[in-house]
Amino acid sequence: MSSPNREKAKWTDKAIVLLTFGLVIVAMIQGWIFKQQRDEMHSAGVDTQNLVSAAQQQAAAAGRFSAAADRIDAKIAQAQVDMVTSTGKIKKTIDTAEKDLRDMATSSKESIEAARDSMRLDQRAWLGIGQFRITQFEDGKSLKLEIETRNSGKTPAVFVTKALLSSFELNPSVGPPEIGIRKLEFSPWQSVPPSGSQTILMEIPWTSADNIVNGHNNGLNSFYPRIKNKTTFISFYGELKYRDIFSPVIHTTQVCIWLKDPDTRQLVFCDSFNEMN
Repeated sequence: MSSPNREKAKWTDKAIVLLTFGLVIVAMIQGWIFKQQRDEMHSAGVDTQNLVSAAQQQAAAAGRFSAAADRIDAKIAQAQVDMVTSTGKIKKTIDTAEKDLRDMATSSKESIEAARDSMRLDQRAWLGIGQFRITQFEDGKSLKLEIETRNSGKTPAVFVTKALLSSFELNPSVGPPEIGIRKLEFSPWQSVPPSGSQTILMEIPWTSADNIVNGHNNGLNSFYPRIKNKTTFISFYGELKYRDIFSPVIHTTQVCIWLKDPDTRQLVFCDSFNEMN
């Protein structure tokens, strides 16, 4: 028969064995759990390191992008400055070219106008006074005068009008009296061809004529004795108006002559009123 103490010992041994086995199982489970935690922590550390590395790479990329952006901004700013400068230069060049073209156009226009004016001056009609003479001056007879007009130009003088008066003066050389100039009345006359001439005829009747002496009308007979003894002189004055074929401008030729010597019938020009344009 087995003793009660032995049976008790066997149960205790079993319980110890079971407890030891359970502890081993628990230890194994804890070891596995610790291993999993360690692996997870290691993996998390690796991931963290990767995140740090990625963040560093992103930061470096951002820095490079920022630097590139700064360089782009600098280039854009420089391009804007260059564009403004280039625009200014282009505008200056255009303005200079425009001014040069304007100057050339003005110069060309002036040259053309100068050439045209020179051609007109060379070709236009020029009416002047040629020979003049008294064909009759005797006691008891009318005075007859001829004044030749000459066209020294190369084109006709057209739309010609003339006005001619006579007056008895004490000092005729100074020119016609203002009252006489104001009383000039123009009448149509003949055109004068280039290099041609026409003669103006004038006659002062012996007994009466529309001659200006201080506003009064007198005949030649009233002044003949004083003309002969040279205390009074007779003068002839007037104007020719005409146009050339190039423009509507009216040209004027003045004439003023006086009888200096009644014996020789010498006529001379007055000191004034002998202009032409």
